[in-house]
Amino acid sequence: SVSIVGRISVGDYIGEIGMLTGVPHAASVAALTVSTIFELRKDDVAPLLAEQPELLRILEVSARRGQAILDR
Repeated sequence: SVSIVGRISVGDYIGEIGMLTGVPHAASVAALTVSTIFELRKDDVAPLLAEQPELLRILEVSARRGQAILDR
């Protein structure tokens, strides 16, 4: 059975937990329209996060918000 927990829009992002920790995704995503998807892995963003700690904080807050939605 499929459960819809939310929708994202232009400029939104998902997968912060996986990107920050390298663990597999907690949910699957399906596009409802033609989309361009960019994949960023932990190793790709680690140098950027080391240089910009504020970005890390923003992604951590977003990851907690996303996890709370999945926990409902």
